[in-house]
Amino acid sequence: LVMAVHVGSRVHVPFGRSRLEGLVVAVTSTPRDLPPKTTMESLREIAEVIQGGEGETIPQDLLMLSEAVAERYIAPWGQCLWLITPPAAPQILVSRYQLAEPPMADAATQDHRSTTAHQILERLSTRRRPVTLATLKKGLTGPVESTVKELVRSGTVQRVDIAPKARKQTHPPSSKSPSTDEGSLFSGTSATIDNNVIPQPPPSWWLTYVQALRERRFEWFLLEGHATARTATLCEAIQATRATQRHTLIILPDMADADALAHHLRQASAGTIALWHSGLPLLERKAVWRQVRRGEVDIVVGTRSAVFLPLSNLGLIYLDQEESPSFKEEKEPRYHALEVARLRAHAAQAILMLSSSHPSVETAFRWRTHQQSLPSLLP
Repeated sequence: LVMAVHVGSRVHVPFGRSRLEGLVVAVTSTPRDLPPKTTMESLREIAEVIQGGEGETIPQDLLMLSEAVAERYIAPWGQCLWLITPPAAPQILVSRYQLAEPPMADAATQDHRSTTAHQILERLSTRRRPVTLATLKKGLTGPVESTVKELVRSGTVQRVDIAPKARKQTHPPSSKSPSTDEGSLFSGTSATIDNNVIPQPPPSWWLTYVQALRERRFEWFLLEGHATARTATLCEAIQATRATQRHTLIILPDMADADALAHHLRQASAGTIALWHSGLPLLERKAVWRQVRRGEVDIVVGTRSAVFLPLSNLGLIYLDQEESPSFKEEKEPRYHALEVARLRAHAAQAILMLSSSHPSVETAFRWRTHQQSLPSLLP
């Protein structure tokens, strides 16, 4: 396994009597690099590397991002690592029981067994397949659960953890129409794409945007204006980003707007588009994750969790309706997609463009503190 294990590799590791999935965050060959009070003797070997090729490994920049998120939101790093791994259905194992082969108890031990133990063994002897604890309890009296545990410890009964058969899950497309609020990219006629919104000669902020792209320098902009103009500006920003051979990540507050924007960008031939949100089937999300990881996608359009996708060579992160509360994750680690996007854009030396018809007070204040004038698209 030495040659197969790298930083970012997904692996199975022993944990008690079972195995768990882990992620390699560092590789060392010297004991002095081990955590404090950890000895070589206390370590256990990796069971196997999860095979998936380049499309399954986690890039270094996302490992660093997950660590930064853990520090910012005071959350366990292990919890934040799950944010950057490929989507997977949780594996729930059901414990079943059967007679051990061969039986390990002698005749003397059998004589001292309780009535409940004899009833359990008799029931198991008539079963050709392992049974659940609930099945064993039917019609039996006494402490069935504790007796089964004792029989397992003695080696008379064997516990088998079995994954239940997967049920086919279907996720119908979102029935919600794209938002018709004034601030949405698809309010009224805002779905019409006009690539001539930047006036000539171009304003100073646009020149700063293009120059920062070419120099691979972090900058951030607050784009205030009606949805129609913001959509057209986004399309021009995408073209400028593609001209530098870099990729674009677009984050929206809800699935319906993400679906609609991805559709219109495909119609406009803006590049290779990938759509990402929780409404997509699991297998489709896994396929999208691998495509993005292999560099087969130019533009990702998605909701909050898209900020953790392994999109390489980032040039632009565009966050629409930045004031929306939907960008705040309610579960641990309770990250905010806007702040994570800022961390990621800064690390990638990319552009962060926040967009809104009515920016939040925090963002507007931060912008006016950072710059003297606001790039406005208002007529």
